[in-house]
Amino acid sequence: MNDREIHNHFENDCQNVPTYDFVGAHGSINDYGDVDRLIEDFINSIEDGYFLQWEAVERTEHGLPLTPLQQKTMDDLVSFCEDPNQPILYIDEIARPMEPWYVIIQQIAEWLLLDQLRTSDVHFACATEGWPNLYECVEAPENKLIPPEGIASPINVVPIELQHRLWLQSCFDPLLGIGQPTYEKDPEVIRLKDQTFRVDEFIEELREHRDTVEYLNLTLENMLKILVMPKNDEKLFVMLMSENLGLESRQTLLSGFL
Repeated sequence: MNDREIHNHFENDCQNVPTYDFVGAHGSINDYGDVDRLIEDFINSIEDGYFLQWEAVERTEHGLPLTPLQQKTMDDLVSFCEDPNQPILYIDEIARPMEPWYVIIQQIAEWLLLDQLRTSDVHFACATEGWPNLYECVEAPENKLIPPEGIASPINVVPIELQHRLWLQSCFDPLLGIGQPTYEKDPEVIRLKDQTFRVDEFIEELREHRDTVEYLNLTLENMLKILVMPKNDEKLFVMLMSENLGLESRQTLLSGFL
């Protein structure tokens, strides 16, 4: 039985056992604040072993082999059962997740991606920090996540193009706030001309993610369809990027100049 069959079998079994709608419990995912809380809870649940425990239970139920860590986890769970012959329906009073971790992270990644990021808007932290935090958690060796069959690395349950688009979105972090009022109801706004160091920090972000810049064939032209800032700031941004990197035009591929 492969991982897809396990998932389908698990979905059928879930009709007869209590389940926890991990995603649905966080409300409407149209609200970016809900995504922020969902990411925090998802990371905490991975680090606390919630998904690992239920993976061990489900594989045991289906008679599938366990990894040494899953076996230890299962042994620990059984040792706390009053009757080891009874099925495990709850762990710490929480039912098994309705969907496995790798389906949930795919959903979160899709919700994280913005069609456009406006620097003058107020953003939740997850807009630029959510994906790096997810990556660090999912790839951490100590969390022992096992990807589905045929996928070499846990993070690669998320499509590679979506990964790169989220990495680019995270690179925009130094530019957030350009065009925003400095204080509530203050007529003064943050201008790039007063904080040109932001461009230097942005370039450093791009250098750390050269593979993303290359994968997306990134130019100033296509980047500024996603990154939106006030026109005067955009004009200065293009000038500073061109001067710092020696770009010939907005159509120049950035990958060769980082």
